[in-house]
Amino acid sequence: MTGRPLLVRQMGALKHWLTKPRWTAREAACLMIGVLPPVRGDKREFGAWLPGKEAWEHARDAWDFQVSTEIDHIEAVLTDSKPFRGRTPRHFLILGAALDIIPPWLQAARADADCSALLPNEVLGEGQRHDVDVPVTVAANASKAANTRHRNDTEAEEKRKARQERAKELKDLGKGRGETASILEDEFEIGRSTAYEDARKVFGPMSPKA
Repeated sequence: MTGRPLLVRQMGALKHWLTKPRWTAREAACLMIGVLPPVRGDKREFGAWLPGKEAWEHARDAWDFQVSTEIDHIEAVLTDSKPFRGRTPRHFLILGAALDIIPPWLQAARADADCSALLPNEVLGEGQRHDVDVPVTVAANASKAANTRHRNDTEAEEKRKARQERAKELKDLGKGRGETASILEDEFEIGRSTAYEDARKVFGPMSPKA
């Protein structure tokens, strides 16, 4: 095996992973940044590199650290991409394309007939796409969900700021903690616990005289 050219060994390993029925998010993260997942029992964070990725010859420790950091980041992105439910290599690659995660080995895989046959249309070049493929809705739904989650978080923060600004106004008018919370509850149509939490942010922790 060691007598074969490096590229041949790399492409063989890549085909092996592309034909697996399932990937974990960690395995997908490794492959998407251009390294093999570690074999079972291996204490290393990742295995050998794939085409398009190459270790730094004179700074291997720094390279290992950078790659491990990249894997952690991509794994978190993939795990956070809800309502993504796919676990096949094709599903992960479609999701990666939607999130602009382009594997460094993609060009080599496109040029390899065996590998290109295993890739989804979303990562293939013009003229290479298959007639039948995994529905693009997997990636589209993941991207849409991420945008919706960000928008909801932004809206929630803006509403929280508005309630606390109102609480400050009421405090300046001489209203007490309890009365302020009741007004917030009515004006913003929120629950009592949320209203008291907003009031607490303005009035501070409870004291015997509060």
